[in-house]
Amino acid sequence: MAILLTGGAGFIGSHTAVACLNAGVEVVLADNFSNSSPKVLDRIEKITGKRPALYNVDICDKQALRGIFAEQSITGVVHFAGLKAVGESVAKPWEYYDNNLNTTLVLTKVMKEVGMKNIIFSSSATVYTADNEMPLRETSRTGGCTNPYGWTKVMIEQILRDPEHMYAACGRLLLEHAAQTVHALAGDLVVHEHHVGVVLLADDPQLIEHVRVAALRVLAHGGALVAAGGVGGTELKTLLQCQMI
Repeated sequence: MAILLTGGAGFIGSHTAVACLNAGVEVVLADNFSNSSPKVLDRIEKITGKRPALYNVDICDKQALRGIFAEQSITGVVHFAGLKAVGESVAKPWEYYDNNLNTTLVLTKVMKEVGMKNIIFSSSATVYTADNEMPLRETSRTGGCTNPYGWTKVMIEQILRDPEHMYAACGRLLLEHAAQTVHALAGDLVVHEHHVGVVLLADDPQLIEHVRVAALRVLAHGGALVAAGGVGGTELKTLLQCQMI
């Protein structure tokens, strides 16, 4: 039995894979590597000592998804797959609506076919309205998004709430970059060992820059970087690419 992580080779997906495997929960990864690298699988294995199954598939590919469910004993899904850059979504709105909505519709249709109703959707802090009090909570007001990326998240949340879908386990998953706004405005960013292992050792400039920017935003708003899981000052300085913390 395993949890299917769509977009499992991405930043949040790989962190979730590490957390699950370290907790004794088996995972299956599905990713088309449009914004990630297959090398992440090596880093996951190095950190956890386990190498999860990885399928190089597009989540919009219905037949490929059916194959995963046929080959693996999937008991639940955590849905990370989708385009994720706010600025890019403004420049390419159609691509974002097409990709993000269709991946969810295809995934949930296949889940319905196999009788699977357990799903957690990785949403974003961009779904919240600007007039919310900080820190943001699950019950904070949503809508009024300023970009297509945010609207795709709002729309997907509504799709999962509709009676036709009504999944047994659905919720807004605020993890790492999905909660950047929360971290930047209201708290500290905890840098765990797998940030270094999955991100820095992956030699992926995009992922390194992603964490670096998040860390700098935290510091700019009076927060702090908190080392955890064996991470030391050297790793934090490397992450920030600056002289002092």
